[in-house]
Amino acid sequence: MQVVSYGLQFIVINDYMGNYLPVFGVSVSQIFYSFGMTANKMEGSTNLRSSASYFNAIEGCWEPIVEMFDVKMTYARGKDNCTDLNLNV
Repeated sequence: MQVVSYGLQFIVINDYMGNYLPVFGVSVSQIFYSFGMTANKMEGSTNLRSSASYFNAIEGCWEPIVEMFDVKMTYARGKDNCTDLNLNV
Protein backbone atom coordinates (compact mmCIF):
# COMPACT_ATOMS: atom_id res chain seq x y z
CA MET A 1 0.00 0.00 0.00
CA GLN A 2 1.28 3.48 -0.83
CA VAL A 3 0.04 7.00 -0.11
CA VAL A 4 1.58 10.03 -1.87
CA SER A 5 0.73 13.72 -1.42
CA TYR A 6 2.48 16.65 -3.04
CA GLY A 7 1.32 19.46 -0.81
CA LEU A 8 -0.48 20.34 2.38
CA GLN A 9 -0.53 23.73 4.09
CA PHE A 10 -1.98 24.86 7.41
CA ILE A 11 -2.39 28.60 8.04
CA VAL A 12 -3.52 30.32 11.25
CA ILE A 13 -5.47 33.49 10.47
CA ASN A 14 -6.15 36.39 12.85
CA ASP A 15 -9.67 37.64 12.15
CA TYR A 16 -9.82 40.23 14.94
CA MET A 17 -12.15 43.15 13.98
CA GLY A 18 -12.66 41.80 10.47
CA ASN A 19 -8.98 42.06 9.52
CA TYR A 20 -8.09 38.68 8.07
CA LEU A 21 -4.32 38.51 8.44
CA PRO A 22 -2.26 35.33 8.25
CA VAL A 23 -0.14 34.77 11.35
CA PHE A 24 1.56 31.39 11.16
CA GLY A 25 1.88 28.66 8.55
CA VAL A 26 3.14 25.09 8.34
CA SER A 27 3.82 23.57 4.96
CA VAL A 28 4.32 19.91 4.10
CA SER A 29 5.44 19.79 0.50
CA GLN A 30 5.88 16.04 0.07
CA ILE A 31 4.46 13.04 1.90
CA PHE A 32 5.19 9.43 0.97
CA TYR A 33 3.96 6.47 3.00
CA SER A 34 4.34 2.80 2.14
CA PHE A 35 3.46 -0.36 4.01
CA GLY A 36 3.94 -4.01 3.18
CA MET A 37 3.49 -7.34 4.89
CA THR A 38 4.71 -10.85 4.13
CA ALA A 39 4.38 -14.07 6.11
CA ASN A 40 7.62 -13.34 8.00
CA LYS A 41 7.88 -9.56 8.12
CA MET A 42 5.91 -6.32 8.36
CA GLU A 43 7.58 -3.16 7.00
CA GLY A 44 6.60 0.48 6.66
CA SER A 45 8.26 3.71 5.66
CA THR A 46 7.33 7.40 5.75
CA ASN A 47 9.13 10.34 4.13
CA LEU A 48 8.07 13.96 4.38
CA ARG A 49 9.45 17.44 3.74
CA SER A 50 8.20 20.32 5.88
CA SER A 51 8.79 23.93 6.98
CA ALA A 52 7.19 26.58 9.21
CA SER A 53 6.93 30.34 8.74
CA TYR A 54 5.25 33.45 10.14
CA PHE A 55 3.73 36.42 8.35
CA ASN A 56 5.68 39.64 8.84
CA ALA A 57 2.90 42.25 8.60
CA ILE A 58 5.35 45.17 8.46
CA GLU A 59 7.16 43.76 5.42
CA GLY A 60 4.05 42.07 4.02
CA CYS A 61 5.72 38.70 3.42
CA TRP A 62 6.24 35.24 4.93
CA GLU A 63 9.48 34.66 6.85
CA PRO A 64 10.82 31.25 7.89
CA ILE A 65 10.79 30.05 11.48
CA VAL A 66 12.01 26.57 10.57
CA GLU A 67 13.72 26.09 7.21
CA MET A 68 12.73 23.19 4.97
CA PHE A 69 13.72 19.83 6.48
CA ASP A 70 13.25 16.17 5.61
CA VAL A 71 12.06 13.39 7.91
CA LYS A 72 12.39 9.69 7.09
CA MET A 73 11.05 6.93 9.31
CA THR A 74 11.26 3.19 8.69
CA TYR A 75 9.62 0.43 10.69
CA ALA A 76 10.18 -3.31 10.52
CA ARG A 77 8.83 -6.13 12.64
CA GLY A 78 9.91 -9.73 12.17
CA LYS A 79 8.14 -13.00 12.92
CA ASP A 80 10.05 -13.22 16.21
CA ASN A 81 8.39 -9.90 17.32
CA CYS A 82 11.72 -8.07 17.10
CA THR A 83 10.97 -4.47 16.11
CA ASP A 84 13.30 -1.98 14.38
CA LEU A 85 12.46 1.73 14.24
CA ASN A 86 14.72 4.20 12.44
CA LEU A 87 14.07 7.97 12.42
CA ASN A 88 16.22 10.39 10.39
CA VAL A 89 15.75 14.17 10.44
